[in-house]
Amino acid sequence: MDGDPAAYALSYETGLRTLDQQMATIQDTRDRAGKLLTAATFAASLFLVALQNYRDEISNIDGLGFVGGGLAIVGFLGVVFTTLFIWEPASLRLVHDPRVIIGYYIEGTPPRSISEVHRELAIWMGDQADTNRKVLKRKLMTFSWGLAALMIEVTGMFLLLGDLFL
Repeated sequence: MDGDPAAYALSYETGLRTLDQQMATIQDTRDRAGKLLTAATFAASLFLVALQNYRDEISNIDGLGFVGGGLAIVGFLGVVFTTLFIWEPASLRLVHDPRVIIGYYIEGTPPRSISEVHRELAIWMGDQADTNRKVLKRKLMTFSWGLAALMIEVTGMFLLLGDLFL
């Protein structure tokens, strides 16, 4: 090993920060998905209250209203399913097993220097960060689909209510 020990330490610290940031991203995405589901549920409840108040006029709904109702249901279900996918436990690798560090690096034959340990763990964290990025990308894309589903839900509600009142 002929690299600068300070550079290995820097790489190790950068790897730690990257994995910490990835953990924060997955937690933030899950929190936002919960808020998205809350918004969709609130919109659906307001919509159902409006329909309940005007139940006598429901028989006047024609094609556009039925399309709107269908869109509202599909949009709401889309939000529910995307939220469940985001909440599904992710297979992220964010920490290294301390027993491996002790057994392989520190007490291994021959024992590794701290620079070598930093180097090896930095490489491991880089590999894990790459794998985690793919999982996070899927979760974030799913969240985008959830936002689109919320817009579909609200659009459907407006179409149905517009048909009801116009």
